[in-house]
Amino acid sequence: MSKTFTTIGDEHWYPSKTIEDKWYPSVTTILKAYPKGVGFERYLANQESYESSREILKAAGSRGTNVHDATELLEAGQMLHRVNYTDEEWKMLIGFINFHKDLNPEVIMTEKSIVSDTFETGGTIDRIYKIDGEYVLFDFKTSKAIHKNYWLQVSVYHGLFMEHRDALGLGHVTPMRTAILRLAPGKKSGYELVYHELEEIQEDLETFKAIQKVWKYDNPKAKPQFDTLPDAISLGYNVSVTTNETIQTHEKTTISSGIEEVKNQPAQNDRIKRSKKESKIVAS
Repeated sequence: MSKTFTTIGDEHWYPSKTIEDKWYPSVTTILKAYPKGVGFERYLANQESYESSREILKAAGSRGTNVHDATELLEAGQMLHRVNYTDEEWKMLIGFINFHKDLNPEVIMTEKSIVSDTFETGGTIDRIYKIDGEYVLFDFKTSKAIHKNYWLQVSVYHGLFMEHRDALGLGHVTPMRTAILRLAPGKKSGYELVYHELEEIQEDLETFKAIQKVWKYDNPKAKPQFDTLPDAISLGYNVSVTTNETIQTHEKTTISSGIEEVKNQPAQNDRIKRSKKESKIVAS
């Protein structure tokens, strides 16, 4: 097992596989330099306090993680139970099942983290599916809308995959489109699916590179800051100092240079842990 990316606060960092002590910010960290829009900023400003606005963002992140984990369990053939999820999460998962029923996607790749010295960033690709004979790179969202910066994100994932596909044993796979699958309880089908074609992907990637320049300009010496605080304390005074408990390390098994497969990603809560113990029944 090896450390492949580290979460510090709300930032993700990936270590280079070829350059010692070199870390790259994740795609989503870089995209924090992309303006969210007046509506989003006004929404947060209207909250009772800065802390409450942070709690809203934290809850959204937790929901996204729970739903992402559950989609993997469903595609692994496990049965999920409503008691382990919020009503909103459960409706999203029903939308995911509807998506499978409607398009019958063949899973080609699931949850691969890739870091690139060329792109100077890293990220985790949710899925590559084969649908009607065509390969498509997917990113799942649980947001209220499909935002423009999502397309910048998946354009980089497309580039990361194309750079490393041979090492993945998927040299024959060329995603001709990127897709955002938004699990949307408000939709009749329970989901919203939008595609970008190759020409749009290239335009999206160029825009990302411009945002990346802005991020580098604002953060010229940025790198992950590792604290040395104890994981646990007591009045016994014998405290072993390890990494800061606010720093969450995700463990994965290395497939090849720069490419990782999730093997033991920490669950956000006990619901997901319990769900993984459910008997295996293929979703239909």
